[in-house]
Amino acid sequence: MLKEKLASFPDAVWVQIHYDQMQVLTHDHQIVAEQNCHLAFIERGSFVRNYQVAEQCFNQLIQQIHFKWYEFGQPVILFS
Repeated sequence: MLKEKLASFPDAVWVQIHYDQMQVLTHDHQIVAEQNCHLAFIERGSFVRNYQVAEQCFNQLIQQIHFKWYEFGQPVILFS
């Protein structure tokens, strides 16, 4: 299913969250950027409960790839 979504949105940013780490990946699974978080998102709902931490980690991650929101009308971000 993720493969089909990535194919549908060739300009999408793929963000993978794994425990206490966020990564930006290319469509062929190459890591572009990584950010360690000081909190693990292991339990269901922990991302939402700790949204401020997640948002901070995500912002730091996006800064690493020099992503400019204004270059996209409505950016597509796929989280896995």
